[in-house]
Amino acid sequence: MDLKKHIKIIILCLILPVIFSCVKEFKDIPDAQLNISPEFGLPIAKGNLTLSEVFKPDEDSSMFLYPGEDGILHLIFKQNIDTLEIDELMSDLMGDQLLLNDSITLPRVSNGVSISSPETYFNLHLDSILQEQQVDSLLLNSGIIEFDFKTWENYDSKFSITLPNLCDSEGENIRILDFVPTAENHKITFNLENGKLKINSSENSKGIFTVQLGYNIMGKSTDNNIHDPTISFKMFNFDINSAYGKLGGFSIDLDPIYIDLFSENPLGEQVIELDLGEPQINLLFLNQFGFPFSFEFTQIGFIKDGAFEEITGVPKSILVEAPPLGSENEFTTTVFEIDPNSNLDQLASKFPQQMVIDGQFEINPNDPNAYNFIREQDIMISRVEADIPLSFRLTQIGLDDTTSLNLSSLENLEDNLELIKLQTKIKNDFPFELDMQAYFADENYIILDSLFNEPIHILGSEFTEIPAESNIWVDKTNAQIRTLKGCKHLISNAYFYTRDSNSGEIVDFYSGQGLEIEITGFAKINF
Repeated sequence: MDLKKHIKIIILCLILPVIFSCVKEFKDIPDAQLNISPEFGLPIAKGNLTLSEVFKPDEDSSMFLYPGEDGILHLIFKQNIDTLEIDELMSDLMGDQLLLNDSITLPRVSNGVSISSPETYFNLHLDSILQEQQVDSLLLNSGIIEFDFKTWENYDSKFSITLPNLCDSEGENIRILDFVPTAENHKITFNLENGKLKINSSENSKGIFTVQLGYNIMGKSTDNNIHDPTISFKMFNFDINSAYGKLGGFSIDLDPIYIDLFSENPLGEQVIELDLGEPQINLLFLNQFGFPFSFEFTQIGFIKDGAFEEITGVPKSILVEAPPLGSENEFTTTVFEIDPNSNLDQLASKFPQQMVIDGQFEINPNDPNAYNFIREQDIMISRVEADIPLSFRLTQIGLDDTTSLNLSSLENLEDNLELIKLQTKIKNDFPFELDMQAYFADENYIILDSLFNEPIHILGSEFTEIPAESNIWVDKTNAQIRTLKGCKHLISNAYFYTRDSNSGEIVDFYSGQGLEIEITGFAKINF
């Protein structure tokens, strides 16, 4: 509750309406006789304040209130902590390594001798993730495959190549027919945009990439030390859209997540104690990745003035399941409860500057041979959801506020006002108590007068449905009114706390509770 705002409203209602309505109405009565001092009483203000009015989140707010079955109000809080995109994992899996860097070597032939084959199959070996993870297919956004025919210098040759494991964007196998290498033209490059790569792999070998080769080679050199006819293959610059296969088991360290909270303590140097009743606080993982993982917390807590304090009651390891194959667009939801007896409320009451979460993923922690999928559009959302009954204990909080209040217009009224009396009746259903005082100050912030003769005390309700009632009178004489015309600022102080907070009592806030304020003004006027 923002008590500072309500203090301003109450004080302005106490002073200004009396001056500008009561006096203006009666100072010019034509039949009034000298030295007659009538007293006038007028209702000034009446209003109700409820928790639903005080707590009005924006439409897109992550917080809202609702009454439970027992009538106790609950504060609901839902907030995403972080969103992990699969691109971050793909870059860890692929890095900048070549996917394929292998070659085919054919028999050397001397001058005038030829060899040929209409169709021979060769198995090349893929590098990078495909060795350890046994991925069997990739859908590509982009990529390059390059053939370099190192035969043109010592051989006359012609080649036809078909790649049965690699398709273009139309689903056709990559192929070349009757290619004749020359000094100027011995390399061929294919753009693999929107292509698909199938991979033959096993537990005992790297991924196998098959090349179907037809060739006709004739030697043209008399040198006996020439190189064998060779074709080199390279695949690189891959941008993967999705991958299917056995990713295996491995760990990925995450960068720490820092969530900014309080840049400063809104209560200054005050130290408060907040003791929540039975809060339900859950960590949620909404997972679209096609593999299960465990998340190991290395840090979860708050940072205050450079010092880290850990949140207790959080499991050290969390297992997050994956959506099944064929349900690629779905999310699995994994929920873990923070122990209600954790120190979260005590840490939060210190107004920490940041929350930090750090840890690492363990992919396929229970079965490294599980079949998985990953897609570039997949995400994993970490989220916190809290259901906090408004049953708590709060030690005293002081709120100080200074606002502009110009009462120079009293100079035209001071001769007519003999006395202002204001009666404030307060009915308080809330189980908190309030001590309040306000001061009138000049332009140099020198105190001219106080609003109340002494700080007022607003009682807190001790029983459900039975409000505590307070009746407060304020008198301002003509001499005090003359002093107040120099007022430029209003300085207010308020201290509030839950009932019997020092004894450790937990109090409840109900949906029907409210604060009713009725103000009546009396003016004694000289005509």
